[in-house]
Amino acid sequence: MKTMVVGTMLTLASVAAGQCVSVQQAQVSLDRWMYGFNSTPGVETSASTFGAISQAGFDDRDAQVLLGWNTAGYIPDGAASYLLRSVRITLYTSVSDRFFYDPTADSVVSLYSTSDPEYVADADPGRPVELYGAGYRNGMTAATFGETTAFAPVPPFPPQEGVRSVFAAVFDEAGNATDISRQVRQRFESTPMAIGMIPGLTGGERPNAGTAMSFQVDLSSATTRDYITRGLREGRLRFIVTSLEPASGGPGGGTGSPSYPAFYMRENLISPAFGATLDIDVVALPEFDVNQDGSLDQDDVVYLINVVGGGENPNGVDPDLNFDGNTDQDDISLLINVIAGGEYACP
Repeated sequence: MKTMVVGTMLTLASVAAGQCVSVQQAQVSLDRWMYGFNSTPGVETSASTFGAISQAGFDDRDAQVLLGWNTAGYIPDGAASYLLRSVRITLYTSVSDRFFYDPTADSVVSLYSTSDPEYVADADPGRPVELYGAGYRNGMTAATFGETTAFAPVPPFPPQEGVRSVFAAVFDEAGNATDISRQVRQRFESTPMAIGMIPGLTGGERPNAGTAMSFQVDLSSATTRDYITRGLREGRLRFIVTSLEPASGGPGGGTGSPSYPAFYMRENLISPAFGATLDIDVVALPEFDVNQDGSLDQDDVVYLINVVGGGENPNGVDPDLNFDGNTDQDDISLLINVIAGGEYACP
């Protein structure tokens, strides 16, 4: 079946072991320019990404963009697990002929001082625009940090490093976030979830305003899959778009004309269509071990039959295994099929 949900084309398919969900062009729920001197947080019509490389008082990744989607309305939240098939985010440039498109990863050493013995020059013009997960500090979480929440609990003057409440992050296997905002001065590499790509444009060219830049998330990374799965389970996906392109002039910024990218926010005056969008294909899987004994067998069927018949559910597992809003014979049939070896098969 196909249903229109807040401007999003949503395709649902109930399958043998879960629910396939395909969402196209979901409009962003939250976008925020994470820049310490942003005087109008949450209502910017355009947001830029730039660096202040090794400048005291400023993060290397100085201006970042927070993007968020509240997915509970169209992807089952709280599923036992999610099989991610594809995740893509798209932004639209808001300036013309200002920055060099760079579709390749750049090593952090190319941003060291030219006098540094480890410095290696970048082989191509520009810096890539990168997508990372969002990390939090200062007591903030994805649930509590909104578009108009303060950048940090300290005043913007004098500028301070490492104080932003939301930051571009990489994650370890336990889900712990490492802030990459000062990675040049802290001298470590990082791998983004995706690099912004512009089909039809060659590296070194300058895009026009309104050009789509897409971030196809690399789902081969277990930590990336875990991060997105945690977000789906909470019903909140959050990402950070960032670039180490210096704000202006020399390797760390300074004088000169702007040469960094900027993107339309959903508050832009042209059209909501220029706001960030999410395309995602995922299979939401329920907890089939409904009696929580560590095995999947006939005892689970007996347990579920009792729950469907009005009995108690002391283990607290959601018995709506097919996510259709009802607990009934269809859930029992699904469980029997799974125990017999049935598998999901998305269309």
